[in-house]
Amino acid sequence: MITEEQLAVSLKIADIIGQGKIGVYVKYKPTEEDDAPTYERFIRPPGSRSIVISPESKILLTSEYRHEDKKWDIRLPGGKVCDKIEDYIKTLNSGTDLVEAARIGAIKEIREEAGIEARRVDFFEMATSGGSTVDWNLYYFVVQDFTVLPTQQLEQEEDIKVGWYSIDEVKELCLSGKMGEKRSVAVLLEYLHSIGKI
Repeated sequence: MITEEQLAVSLKIADIIGQGKIGVYVKYKPTEEDDAPTYERFIRPPGSRSIVISPESKILLTSEYRHEDKKWDIRLPGGKVCDKIEDYIKTLNSGTDLVEAARIGAIKEIREEAGIEARRVDFFEMATSGGSTVDWNLYYFVVQDFTVLPTQQLEQEEDIKVGWYSIDEVKELCLSGKMGEKRSVAVLLEYLHSIGKI
């Protein structure tokens, strides 16, 4: 269980309202002044997502069965940077560079989910959750130097298929609403724009 003292180093937490495995719901003050307002926020570890591009300019996407939604979703490979909220708080309080922590997480996730061994993983962008009441950032990386492994290394409950898509197919998936994670849609389109494909 996370204590208020553990959170206080980085977040100036006033009170913990509730905690689960992947997140903690808190009341906090942005400053230590007595009359500072108190806010509520749900904090969970950040995630990583990887844009893997082949020498033929194809992008790797996964088709993953999402048990919480009871349906398949097309996604960028990725996952949590820290599996538990306790590990995330330790990372924050240790002063670890979160981009580097996310890079390590991205390498692990694309190896497991997509069967890709990355040799170079370049940071592209960090996308926030878009609100002040939820702290859940996604770190996006570009991978162009890699080896395809013989198999994925999926966890028991994971059901993930890997596919390579042309730039035009990726744009169609983004613009047609077929990708459920809209932050990834936005970042993918931004990336394609940055390389002159939009």
